[in-house]
Amino acid sequence: RGMAGMAGMAGTMAATRMMHDDVRMRRCEVAFMPSSGCMLSQPGWVRAPTVCSKGNGGFREVRRSSKSVLRMQVKERADETIRLKNSLFVVLTSLAISICYADRANIADAILPMSAELGFARSVEGIVLSSFFIGYASTQIAGGWLSDKFGGKNVLSVAVFLWSVATVFTPVFARSGLYNLILIRILMGVGEGPAFPAIHSMISRTIPNERKTTVVAIVTAASYVGSLLAFAVCPAIMASSSWDSVFYSFGSLGLVWLPLWFLYTRFFPSLDKSTVAITDVSGNTAPGNNVLELTRSLLFKKEVWAIIVAQYTQSWGLYGVMNWLPAYINEEFHVKVEDLAGFTVLPYLLQGGVGLVSGVIADSLISKGIRVKVVRQAMQGIGMLGPGLLLCFAAGSHSAQEATLFLAGGLGLSALTLGGVSANHLDIAKKNSGLVFGIGNTAGTLGGFVSVAL
Repeated sequence: RGMAGMAGMAGTMAATRMMHDDVRMRRCEVAFMPSSGCMLSQPGWVRAPTVCSKGNGGFREVRRSSKSVLRMQVKERADETIRLKNSLFVVLTSLAISICYADRANIADAILPMSAELGFARSVEGIVLSSFFIGYASTQIAGGWLSDKFGGKNVLSVAVFLWSVATVFTPVFARSGLYNLILIRILMGVGEGPAFPAIHSMISRTIPNERKTTVVAIVTAASYVGSLLAFAVCPAIMASSSWDSVFYSFGSLGLVWLPLWFLYTRFFPSLDKSTVAITDVSGNTAPGNNVLELTRSLLFKKEVWAIIVAQYTQSWGLYGVMNWLPAYINEEFHVKVEDLAGFTVLPYLLQGGVGLVSGVIADSLISKGIRVKVVRQAMQGIGMLGPGLLLCFAAGSHSAQEATLFLAGGLGLSALTLGGVSANHLDIAKKNSGLVFGIGNTAGTLGGFVSVAL
């Protein structure tokens, strides 16, 4: 009788265990989602944390320690935070560069009614337009070095504030005399100079290597969008109001952007700290205390001189077209100021579109095993030879429409350089990318100064 009782009890316990296992298995089946892989089971099912997975024999439970689960959850949360941080970084810096170039390009339209009111000759217009580059060149290297050494977020903040205030006060200085107008244009250049070096320095610290060229292309393409915005909107503003309103409206954009940037940097205070592994194929060390010594050491590298020559030569055409395109269409083909947008927008629309994909193309080619040097040289070569040829055709155009098509094709091809020299400093000097970009952009600014003045 005792043996029978023990057998009955054992049978009851086995049945109870099977029932519990069945219930637990059904819960795992409900919780398991094939599209998402394993999921943690609910508290109370088992004593230790588990995950449900699907094996050959159906659903099973895989035990996992609470520490490993916690580490996995922390890593997933950190990855989500980094993705959000990087996405917002690209959006905000692209907006900053768009505003930067809109503030820079708007005077190309506004100079026409401004000259008519203030009596500027064509040679004086050239001096006013080119004076910006004096200030712009003076802060490129310093802005890059400061960004590499102390971080770019505060450098960018000061830059946006300075150029925005200078833009707003341009009409006041213009009406107080030619020299004052030249002075405010120089001050505006001083403000815009550190913007690109600061952003590129932050890109080198923040963005993963496999995405750097794409981000550089997106941010730089935003400059074309800014020029497009200026050429599209300025004629309408001047037609409905006056040329003064162009500077008031565009200058206020940067002052609106600043609070958004402050909020972003407050939520992500580690923006200026390196979050990706930084290697430097040129052997450069971290930014030193003496910017002149560091600059001199960089100038002994042939890769840096390749960047200098490339940026100087390509800036001749880019800055020349940006500053003189409205006047060229207006005078050569007798297009009214209020109708200029129809001819000046298309080139920058195409340039912006090509610019957005050029970085993706470069990163894709590199990921497929093509040497970085080959990709950079190919995109830079096409992006310079193509526009040079099409600009020659544009010079012989017989109508505004024909000239616009050639210019649009040339500027579109020029955007391929975003996968070339615009990202090359990140290849050769990651630790000093802001400074190297500043050196190259200083050369480009000098090319623009000479081009616009001539």
